[in-house]
Amino acid sequence: MTTVRISEGRPIPWPRIMRLAGWAISLLIVAGILGWLLWECRNEVANLEAEIATLKADHATQVAQLVDEIARLSAEKEAEIATLKEQHAAQVAELVDQIDQLNDDNALLEQEKTDLEVELAACQNNVKGLIQRADRLEAELDACLIELNQPQRIQTLLPELLRDNTTTIFVVDDSGSMAGEIIKVQEALRAAQEKPVVNAQLSIMLFGDSHTTLFNFTDPATAPWDYAVGEIKAEHGGTDIDLALQTAFDSIKDEPNASKRIVLLTDGHGFVDAATVAEIDRAKIPVDTIAFGPWSDYALLDKIAQTTGGDFAAAN
Repeated sequence: MTTVRISEGRPIPWPRIMRLAGWAISLLIVAGILGWLLWECRNEVANLEAEIATLKADHATQVAQLVDEIARLSAEKEAEIATLKEQHAAQVAELVDQIDQLNDDNALLEQEKTDLEVELAACQNNVKGLIQRADRLEAELDACLIELNQPQRIQTLLPELLRDNTTTIFVVDDSGSMAGEIIKVQEALRAAQEKPVVNAQLSIMLFGDSHTTLFNFTDPATAPWDYAVGEIKAEHGGTDIDLALQTAFDSIKDEPNASKRIVLLTDGHGFVDAATVAEIDRAKIPVDTIAFGPWSDYALLDKIAQTTGGDFAAAN
């Protein structure tokens, strides 16, 4: 058996070796970690670069789409603007035509107005002439009526209008203008008092611008004639013939006697509503009219009498 002798030399520094080995292992571990981190960073960078490339591509696509959309909208807006401009131009042209037409119509209206003013002036002149002619005709008619109806004595005329079997109302004008005729009217009433009548009823009403009933319907034989004659004094102002006829009609229309008459005595002009006369005519109540003096409205009184079936006469 061979014996190996190991020469003794310097001893192995195991602690140092172990420290170096520990440092080496640590360095290897750090290097491995750094390598892994570097690899992960490269992968992350690669992923980021890929995402960036994708985003750039998407962005480019969106930009292109937006550019196309903007171009499309711009084209549509330009088309709408062009259409609106055309419509506006057409409307302006139409308005201009309408304004021109209105100006033409206005010119025609102005001409028509001028023509109408000329015609109106001519009509006014014609109306003036017609009024003058009507006045002349009215005067001629009054003259004819006076000639045809020669004045009769009221003292004879009035008693004749008091009839048998008849209800009568004497409507006497007591206005101021009758002052010169009052004595004649009083004498006529006294003459009527003397006339014998059978089954008759009589009322006397005075009128001017108002009315007063001297006595209501009663037998003439028992009527207060003296009182009535004394009350006629020509003190009732104006001459409202229409009111007098309305009041007389309202007073007599419901009287029981089948035969009724209204006797109107006046010297004046006045207005009478056609409706008043028509209502009296429908009730079949004649109105006898007696005109006093040359200034009485002969035409009106004659028309009242003719319309209602009464008699017209001029009194003296």
